[in-house]
Amino acid sequence: MIELHVEPELLEKASRVCDDLRDDLRRDVSDVGDETRAAVSGLPGWQTRAALEQLRWSWSDDLTRLDRYLSQVGDALQGCAMDYRYSDEANAARFDIHGR
Repeated sequence: MIELHVEPELLEKASRVCDDLRDDLRRDVSDVGDETRAAVSGLPGWQTRAALEQLRWSWSDDLTRLDRYLSQVGDALQGCAMDYRYSDEANAARFDIHGR
């Protein structure tokens, strides 16, 4: 028989790591768009301008998806921790026979 032991505290810690990563990502790339726009505007008539602009849009889309993914994983880990806690408490309550 396989035994499974889950510690909700570790799930919550992993959830916080996801939140921290997401927040760091937002902070660290917040000015990339502005800097790239400035570079694009400095290349009028160059083919490099279109390539750089496409790169900016691609990066922006990828970062948006990564941000959303980190949020979803963090929320799922937090929800899982709450579910395990609730399940443990509910099961313990079934065996609480004080006063019987």
